[in-house]
Amino acid sequence: MRVETIVDNDGPSAAERVVSVRIGETVAKKRVSVPSGASVSVVQELTVRKPELWSLDTPNLYEIETSIVNSQGKTLDSKVTKIGIRTIEWKKKGFFLN
Repeated sequence: MRVETIVDNDGPSAAERVVSVRIGETVAKKRVSVPSGASVSVVQELTVRKPELWSLDTPNLYEIETSIVNSQGKTLDSKVTKIGIRTIEWKKKGFFLN
């Protein structure tokens, strides 16, 4: 799964931030320095092993928790986003969606 986070730094100087993304027990962290007044896109790849797929019959949802932490360990911002995971396939018979 590819998760992209936009980090805006409206502080007075360049500062190092840690972007932490968690889906269930899966955690990815990436350090990034963000210049004052700038925005930085942070892309992280995560693997969800054996996901419970979303469908109309079984609307399984996961929560992605994204946090921005400063160099002193203080959480500056966080957000929870709910998502469903689906599979898609192209076969000779056409397009398949779980």
